[in-house]
Amino acid sequence: MPQSRILVKGDLAMKKIALLMAILLCITGCSEEEKISYNKNLYTVQDRYGTTVTFSVKPVRVLPISKGITEITLDMIDTERIVAVSDEATRKTSFVRDKAEKVGIITSRYPSIETILQLKPDLVLVPETVDAAKIKTLREMGVKVVVTSAPGNMKEIKNRISFIADVLDAKEEGAVMIKKMEAKLDAIAEMKRKVNQEGGQKSLIAFSRNGAFGREGGLFDDLCRTAGIINGAAGSGLRKLDHLSKEQVINVDPDYFLLPKCESGSSEEKFVEEILTDPAYQSLKAVRLGQTIILEEEYYKYNVSQYAADAAYTLAAAVYRPYLREVEISEYH
Repeated sequence: MPQSRILVKGDLAMKKIALLMAILLCITGCSEEEKISYNKNLYTVQDRYGTTVTFSVKPVRVLPISKGITEITLDMIDTERIVAVSDEATRKTSFVRDKAEKVGIITSRYPSIETILQLKPDLVLVPETVDAAKIKTLREMGVKVVVTSAPGNMKEIKNRISFIADVLDAKEEGAVMIKKMEAKLDAIAEMKRKVNQEGGQKSLIAFSRNGAFGREGGLFDDLCRTAGIINGAAGSGLRKLDHLSKEQVINVDPDYFLLPKCESGSSEEKFVEEILTDPAYQSLKAVRLGQTIILEEEYYKYNVSQYAADAAYTLAAAVYRPYLREVEISEYH
C-alpha cells in the first residue's frame, strides 16, 4: 500500500509538471503572437521638435489645429476621424467648407487645453507656432501631440503633407494630394517657359486689408516666384509684418495690383476702392491699364496647404491669360 501511495503521488507530480509545461508553452506562444501582431501595427514618427511619437494603431480621433493643417487633414482622411475644426474652416471663403461642416464640432482657431481634453482626441496635430508650454502640458496629461513645421515655400508645404500623411497612416492619400499639386505646378512651369521666350515676366504688388506686403523670402514671395510673377515688394527691405509705404508702391510701378475680395458695403471694400481711386496711383500701370486682380485673401495670404498650388495657378492664370487658362479649385481627397 505504501508503494501504491508513492506511485499515485508520482503520477500527480508528473501530471502537474506536464500541465505546467503546457501552460508555459501556451503563454510563450500567445506572447509571441501578440508581440508580432503589435509590431505589425506599430509605427513611429519624429516631429518638428524631435519628439518621438509611437502609434500601435492609426489615430481615429484627430484634432487638427491651424488653418493649413486643417485643410490638409480634411482632404486626407474621412471627416468621421476628425473630432473638431476651427471656425476658419467653415467660412464662406474656406476651401474645405463643405467637409468642415460635416465635422459638427467647431472650436476657436487655437482651442484651450480644457477644450482639447473634453474632445478626447487620440492625436493632436499642431504647427510649431503653438506655445511650447501648452504642448508640454498636453503631453504630460497623456495626449499625443505631433508638431509640424511651419512651411515657408512650396517645397516645404509638400514636405508637410507627406509628414502628416505618415502620422495619419495615409501615405497613399498624401501621395495623391501631392500629385495633384504637381500637375498644376508643371502646367505653370510650362507657362513660364513660354512667357520668358515671348514676353517676359510681369510685376505685382499685393495688398491685404492692412496694406501692401510681400517681404523677400516670405510665403507670398515664394508664391509669386512659383507663379512666374515678380513680387514688387521683394526689393523694399520689408521685415515680417511690415507694409509698403505709398511712396514705395509708386517707386515699384507694378504691372498689376492684387487686392482682397470683400463683401459689398464693408469697410474692406471701401479700403480697396480708396486704393484704386487714390490720385497718387492713377499714373501707375496697374491702375492706368485697369490691371487689377481681385481674390479672397485665402488664396494668397498665409496659404500653407495643398491649396497653395491652386493659388499659384490662379495668380498665374490671372496675369498670363494667353498662356494659362482659368481653372476651378479642385478637391484633393
